[in-house]
Amino acid sequence: MNRFEKQFCKEKISGYLIPRVNEGMEAAFNRARKETIDNYKKSIENLENFTYIEMISKDT
Repeated sequence: MNRFEKQFCKEKISGYLIPRVNEGMEAAFNRARKETIDNYKKSIENLENFTYIEMISKDT
């Protein structure tokens, strides 16, 4: 995860971090992190009209 993604997660994770029944805080954090990154990738795809994987391959 790059610096931007880490900062994005820190800003968004507090809103997602509501533990479900029988879910510990670590599991809630991991779920929230995954959901946040997935939403970030989808927003890139919607804005730029190409997939996150294609974007990564263009950078290298």
